Parts: sequence; C-alpha cells; structure tokens
Amino acid sequence: MSRAVKAFTSRTLFYKLFHMAEYISTFLTGFQEVVAEDLVKRIPKCKILNLFDGLIHYKYDGNSRDLEKITYFNNNFFVLKTMKGKGLNFNSLVGAVAGEKKILSYKQRFLPGKIYERKPVCKG
Repeated sequence: MSRAVKAFTSRTLFYKLFHMAEYISTFLTGFQEVVAEDLVKRIPKCKILNLFDGLIHYKYDGNSRDLEKITYFNNNFFVLKTMKGKGLNFNSLVGAVAGEKKILSYKQRFLPGKIYERKPVCKG
C-alpha cells in the first residue's frame, strides 16, 4: 500500500471515528423514552445528544438509508451546522449555512381568501 493511500485511509478513519454525522428526527409526541431506548437497540453506533417531546438529536456514522427503515420516525434531517449563542437570529443562521452575506427576507402581503403571501427578497 502506498503512502498516499495509507494517509488517506488513516484520515478517513480518523474523520469517521471523531466526526459522526448529526441528525434530527421527528416522531409522535409522548414517546421520547420509548424512542430513545429503541433507537440505541436498533442502531448501536448512534449517540443521543438531545431528546425532546417529538424530536431527537443524535450522531450516527452509518448509512443514512438505515434511518428510513425506522418506522416511528416521521422526518429525518441532516444537521448542516450547529450554532450556539445569545445573538443568533434567522438571518445569521441562514447566512452562515449559505456562506453569503446577503440577507434573505420575506415580503408579506394580505390577499383576499388567503392569510398572506410570502415572497423571498434578497438585500445586500
């Protein structure tokens, strides 16, 4: 095995060991204890980070298609980025994920027969 292949393999292994992918999944409210207990049994490699009523935040380094087989999950989401702090708002979160400094806002107007209409508007 060449040096380049060994280096790539060791970096990939390091990444898989220490950088598990994060997911958020939703389920029927009131079943958080049952979901947490069953998820660890079904997927022993997962690590639960947060558990809420109807939502679980966890790390898993296996195939994401395995999560589709869990029937009590309504939706599964891949976590792109986790941000912490007091000064966070919607625009800063979207800007950080999108990597742009443009601010995305919505223009709202009330229409007859509808509650409102939202149109995205870029500023900046």
